[in-house]
Amino acid sequence: MWANANFRALFVGQTVSLIGDGVSFAMFPLLVLALTGSGTQMGLVGALEMLPAALFSPIAGALADRWDRRRIMMWCNLARAVLIGLVPLAGAMGVPVLPVVYAVTIPFGALNALFNSAYFASLPAIVGHEALASATSTLMAARWVGNVFGPALAGFIAARWNPQVGLALDALTFLVAYAALHFTRGPFQVAPAASRGSLFGEVREGLEYAAGQPVLVATMLLSCGVEAVTYQLVPMTTFLTQVDRGLPPSTFGLLVAVFGAGMLPGLLLVPRLSRGRVWPVILLANLVAGLALALLALSGQLAPMLVASALCGGANSLSLSLLSTRWARLTPNEMLGRVGSLYTLATRLIGPVSAVTVGAVLDRSGGVAALGMAAAFLVFLTVTFALSPSFRGASEVRSPGPSAG
Repeated sequence: MWANANFRALFVGQTVSLIGDGVSFAMFPLLVLALTGSGTQMGLVGALEMLPAALFSPIAGALADRWDRRRIMMWCNLARAVLIGLVPLAGAMGVPVLPVVYAVTIPFGALNALFNSAYFASLPAIVGHEALASATSTLMAARWVGNVFGPALAGFIAARWNPQVGLALDALTFLVAYAALHFTRGPFQVAPAASRGSLFGEVREGLEYAAGQPVLVATMLLSCGVEAVTYQLVPMTTFLTQVDRGLPPSTFGLLVAVFGAGMLPGLLLVPRLSRGRVWPVILLANLVAGLALALLALSGQLAPMLVASALCGGANSLSLSLLSTRWARLTPNEMLGRVGSLYTLATRLIGPVSAVTVGAVLDRSGGVAALGMAAAFLVFLTVTFALSPSFRGASEVRSPGPSAG
């Protein structure tokens, strides 16, 4: 895997970019809360980012199967750098920042959908089927680096300067990721991307394929449920620490960083645990994550809050890595963009609902109630899918070998 030049460049670029994402992931809730003092506004900004991604993701998936995936990722990185950079630029020019946040959120979400469709579809073609679990866990480790260093850096920046400085840093990391992809070769498709009919016909073809695979459908549904909770962890933790407990921003950054640090043990287990039946491990990990969220909500002291955050990070990373590996193995390479976009579509459709719901709960009942609701939802998912014969099924489509590089 590490002998593959394409994978090395992708890993370096994504690691840097994900550090920037970790900064902005923590900074956006702090920025919106500082500007408005409203949990509902935080939820609305999150919903606006997810909604266009949901509406655009089916087309994005078809484009990722039709166009050069490498070029898609490059240009999405460049465009996202420009958009995210407009927020600190507005602050520096004395322009009201909140309208700019709302204005860039929608196109930024659409670009995220296009990038993610190309990114997830590229991995099996880059490394091949046998190295897929290791590559997935390695790129999740890049996410771990971002989750550890990004929020910690965000807390430092928020205390010393302001959230807009962190967003400027994120814009720079997108440019680094763009440059890293210049060192790769090939379109990241096993076969040349070619149009086989109308774009909407290809979207329908992907939908029909996925609908006919019960194990794939169940795996993707559980992925969506877990992701829906994961996306709301930062707003809930923000409200818990800043409003409910009155803790400083540095404590919030520490909790999110510890969540990221907790991801590492889970990631290290992925290659070994992906060799056998993965569904019992996935369900156990989700149960642990739910119990950890309950502990985080009920703890009044920093030490147990840190333990809960670390446990949740480890269980969450293990679950999502195994789920991602599973649905990629269940999908032929020529369908990966479209099937992956269906996952994005479902996640983004659930995302705005969960964002607005969590925002309303935060304003009405606070962070403790919101985290308790999230914990109960993860336990519910565990029980439901443990009883599902479709989720417990097992069949795989072996992807072709890696692309040159």
